[in-house]
This record gives sequence, structure tokens and C-alpha cells, in this order.
Amino acid sequence: MSLAGKYQNISNEGFLEHFTANGLPADRAKQILENTKNIEIIISDDNITITRGDGKVFKHFTVLNGNTLTIDSGNDEFKWKRIYSLSGPELTLRSISSKDGVPDGIRIYKKL
Repeated sequence: MSLAGKYQNISNEGFLEHFTANGLPADRAKQILENTKNIEIIISDDNITITRGDGKVFKHFTVLNGNTLTIDSGNDEFKWKRIYSLSGPELTLRSISSKDGVPDGIRIYKKL
């Protein structure tokens, strides 16, 4: 099964704690978690696009290895990594912070 496709968010594990430990205010973190829009992963040659339907565009360093996509983002003060892993129809997103003591956030999606 290809990583490219549309996905629906079905669960979140530890994301509220992940966001707030990274310094995001709790009300904003809850607002982000309530956004359960579908995502789409598009792979075209060397370009990988993940859309959430909000029209925002960010450029990041990505590595695609089979059905695992690793995205490194950040600036001089803060870095984070997101790992998208496809297993059957289930896509797991693990968000990892560079800050000490920040728990990973996990989102589970199902392929549509």
C-alpha cells in the first residue's frame, strides 16, 4: 500500500501534553486538536505535499523511505521531527520535540 492518499484522523494520544510542554497555550493546543480535517499526502517525483485543507504552505526537510516519511522542522531555538508511518490502512504520526521532558504526540489516521 502506498503512503500517498487521503486519511481521516481517528485518535490522538498525548498531543495536548506534547503541545503544552512545548510552550503552546492550552486553549490553542485544544483548538488544534479539535481540527480533525482529513489530510492528503501527495508524492510526485522529489516533491512531497501534505495538505490539511487550510491552504498554508511550509517547506521542510523530508526523507521518504518506503512507507515512512520523516520531516525535520524548526529554527535555531527549537527543532521537532514528525514521522509518518503507514502499516496497512493505518497511518501513525509521531511528533517528537527537541526539548527535554516533552512527551511524544501521536495521531492515528485511517486511509480513505
